[in-house]
Amino acid sequence: SGSHVYADNGTYTVTVCVKDDDNDQTCDTLLVTVSNATPTITPSSGAETFEGTPVGVQLATLQDQGTADTHTATINWGDGSPVQNAVLSETPFGPPGATSGTNGTIYGSHLYVDDGNFTVTVTVKDDEGATATTTLSITVKNTPPVVTMSGPSSSNEGQTQAYTFTVTDAGADTWTFTPGYPNCGSVGTVVSGSLAITATGGSFTCLFLDGAHTSVVAVQAVDS
Repeated sequence: SGSHVYADNGTYTVTVCVKDDDNDQTCDTLLVTVSNATPTITPSSGAETFEGTPVGVQLATLQDQGTADTHTATINWGDGSPVQNAVLSETPFGPPGATSGTNGTIYGSHLYVDDGNFTVTVTVKDDEGATATTTLSITVKNTPPVVTMSGPSSSNEGQTQAYTFTVTDAGADTWTFTPGYPNCGSVGTVVSGSLAITATGGSFTCLFLDGAHTSVVAVQAVDS
């Protein structure tokens, strides 16, 4: 009797020989059919990231009893973007075979354009076409918009001054003003009809009233 671990599926001819102490030998053969083993895949615990920020993460681990099998893996990030090829690292690669098989890790990186909870689907396929699929969750957090304003830092009393601003957001969000904005501070007022808004910012004019004062000109935006 004997035991052996095959590294790959297939049909193998096993030759068995018996020799006596006079060196007389007799051999016989038999066929051993080894079936393919479907790989298994175990998801990672998930991840968190922010919209507009690339996330690189280990998504799953791979196990296959065939150490001579090769594998490919794909990722569906759950946000409607195209299915992506994963980065796959595995060891050992045989023959010889091993009862522990081959083990690997599946990595990927992605940029989400909006916040939300996404179900990521990871699929691995061996060179015989056998597949295994698993899912995990990635939580994408919202990123606040950023307002950048430019304009004069001083003014004469009774004078108007023009200000421009841009609003950027790491996500695919729309934005609106926080109630009460823009404003021209304690001694200024927004000139009626001067506010112009675009998708990425806008402009307005402040009228500063009589007297020497410090006034804070401000814009505040909130995203969708």
